[in-house]
Amino acid sequence: MTLLTFLLLLTLSLPVLSTQVKILNTPNDRKDHPSECALTCSGVAPYDKNNFYGWKTWGSGEAYKRINIAGCGFIRAPVVTATLSGYYLGGDKRCPSVYINIFSRKFFHITTVENASVKAMVDNRCDVYWIATGFVC
Repeated sequence: MTLLTFLLLLTLSLPVLSTQVKILNTPNDRKDHPSECALTCSGVAPYDKNNFYGWKTWGSGEAYKRINIAGCGFIRAPVVTATLSGYYLGGDKRCPSVYINIFSRKFFHITTVENASVKAMVDNRCDVYWIATGFVC
């Protein structure tokens, strides 16, 4: 076996070795799924979307944002973790803490823990960084 052949085989086998995902359970899904059905999907929802997926004001003063995860192809609601990252302007001008209050296989809503205006979320450039783990078959 030549060195080139060995390196080619090694390179082709690396993606297979590094893609193992094991899911113990997900919300509202009590059945077993084959391990090849497990998927981790992630993304960043930009702060400056001003359409259906932009920051909105919740009735009690919090801000919320709907995040589209339909492209992941989950068959049930996945486990989602999300956080905000933004531009720190000093003082109290930063992105607030958030929680996920609505989720499905195609989207989730992230809501601020404290009152926050849409203007503040945009001015502070509060992007949503998220990761979802679930099943696609």
